[in-house]
Amino acid sequence: MSNILTTVEECVDKAIVAVGNDLVVAAPLGLGKPVQLINAFYRRVAADPSLSLHIVTALCLEVPKPGSHIEANLAGPIMERLFGDYEELAFIQPFRDGSLPDNIQVSELYFKAGSMKNQPIAQQNYISSNYTHIVRDMFTSGVNVMVQMVAARETPEGLSLSLSSNPDITLEMMDKERDPNRPFIMLAQTHDDMPFMEHDAEVSLDTFDWVVRNPAVQQDPLRCAEYGNTTAGLRHGPARQQPDPGRRYPADWYRRPGRRGGPCLYRTPAAQ
Repeated sequence: MSNILTTVEECVDKAIVAVGNDLVVAAPLGLGKPVQLINAFYRRVAADPSLSLHIVTALCLEVPKPGSHIEANLAGPIMERLFGDYEELAFIQPFRDGSLPDNIQVSELYFKAGSMKNQPIAQQNYISSNYTHIVRDMFTSGVNVMVQMVAARETPEGLSLSLSSNPDITLEMMDKERDPNRPFIMLAQTHDDMPFMEHDAEVSLDTFDWVVRNPAVQQDPLRCAEYGNTTAGLRHGPARQQPDPGRRYPADWYRRPGRRGGPCLYRTPAAQ
């Protein structure tokens, strides 16, 4: 049974005990990163030279930086509305300006187009990988900790988790055969704003070794799922299920009901 923790610092402590002082942390691309948890790893290792940290991830999201007062006047209110009190990844700026501590390394598998031009450290640590091979290449890099931002909800059977926007590499990580001589743990942090996706994305609590449920990220604005439902309600005609670029599919995938080539069983909230 997974242990539920209330602070990211406690989670980092348990991870170090479980895998040792050399931490190789994998995180999903884009929105699936548990920023507070990754930042806790970064701060802990930056303050302790006896530890080492290698972060392996992709598409690290950054809050745009206006280049002039005109841009700031135009984009400022938009950025405030979109990003609010979003906590940025602590390693991004040191990664950009080449000031990462000696015991910390960052490798990305994908960059936002043009975002790392003239950034030698970022380019030298870049991992060129086909999306289908990301999990293979992460394990080749020595990953021993997988972290994920998840959605959570109470069910009659207890707390259920959803991999939400990023089920792709995490599901493959779960299925990968483990080396008994190589420690590996999976950590999650819940966030109330993450939409709860079902089916393959829904996993049990004991999927993860530890789950952080800290009140600091339990916000209650309009949820992402509500945005999605509102958009779905405005759409006319059948919706189409899209293939996940990181997974292999049978040759007849497009011919199956609900895919691009067949009738879809999807019903919008408005239709219901």
